[in-house]
This record gives sequence, structure tokens and C-alpha cells, in this order.
Amino acid sequence: MHIRLGVALMGLALAGPVYAQSDLEVGFSGAVRGCEEWILNPASWIDGMDPFISATGLGRQMGLVESVNEASLPPRELRVANRYWRINSAKEANYREYSKKHRV
Repeated sequence: MHIRLGVALMGLALAGPVYAQSDLEVGFSGAVRGCEEWILNPASWIDGMDPFISATGLGRQMGLVESVNEASLPPRELRVANRYWRINSAKEANYREYSKKHRV
């Protein structure tokens, strides 16, 4: 009995701390997945945004927006057929739902 208790306590002592990702980390990870998915798997967005949004794992936390701040834009030469996404990484952030009128 004492051996089992000792083994159990040693197991607990060696176990790493439980780590929960912050909302910001979840948002950033989803953004990276989104970039990879957009470039490496165009089939995920060619017929609509729903499969792409699903692949990011962010669901309603992300959606298309019509524009972004000028400072966030790429150089003018690269501003062709760009799509702009907003990812809310805070539970209290507001976001309007994705609209079907935004087509790629």
C-alpha cells in the first residue's frame, strides 16, 4: 500500500503543470493555421469561406472585413485581390457575423 502511494505521489510530483492557452494564443494559432490553409489548400476557400473558417478552428471568432488600417496593408504592388480577416482574441470583443455577400 505504501509503495503504491509513493509511486502515485512521485507521479504527481513529476507531472508538468496544466497549461491553458490564453485567448490571444488561440487567436494567433488560428491565424497561422489560416495562413497555411489559404496558401497550401485553396480548395478550402474556392467554393466559399465556411470550410476555410472551419479549418482555422476559430469559428465565429473570425470573419472577413472590407478594409484594414493603412499601416496593416502590404506594399502597393502586392495589393491585388487581397482579403482582410478580423480575428477576435478576447471574449468581450465585438464582431459582426460573416456575410455570404463576401465571396472570393
